[in-house]
Amino acid sequence: MNNQTPVCYGVDYSRWTGAREMFEELTAENKEKKIRLINIGEPQITRESFYQQLLRQIPFPTKTAAFFLSDYFAIEAISYLGSKGIRVPADLGIAGFDDINYAHLTVPKLTTIHQNMERKAELAVTELLSAIQNPIYMGKEVLLDVMLIARDSI
Repeated sequence: MNNQTPVCYGVDYSRWTGAREMFEELTAENKEKKIRLINIGEPQITRESFYQQLLRQIPFPTKTAAFFLSDYFAIEAISYLGSKGIRVPADLGIAGFDDINYAHLTVPKLTTIHQNMERKAELAVTELLSAIQNPIYMGKEVLLDVMLIARDSI
């Protein structure tokens, strides 16, 4: 597991932190699980270097999958791997997070985690208005349900 923390802040950093905590919990419970969390890097050239490294490390006869913390990165990976002759999902399964509009347009269609963006926006505006009305308002953490959208990439 590579615990290198992304340089970015905001949603990418929050996703990275949450994923890292969950992966550490999963691997602590069962040392046999072959799960690695890797920061693929923010700049595209860094990500392409990661994809090249991934191609060298994957034991393709063994079924393997990669989960990306955003559909954008998952779609980018599908495109890059396809250009190198790697068949998704036959050689490598790919899943993303967000269920963006383009997730069902990829070939293969992207398996992803759907979040209700309208509800997320409503809660964000409510919190913003509360903060504007009460300058000492500290905010609150809200967890929203998500749903697996099983398509063709796994």
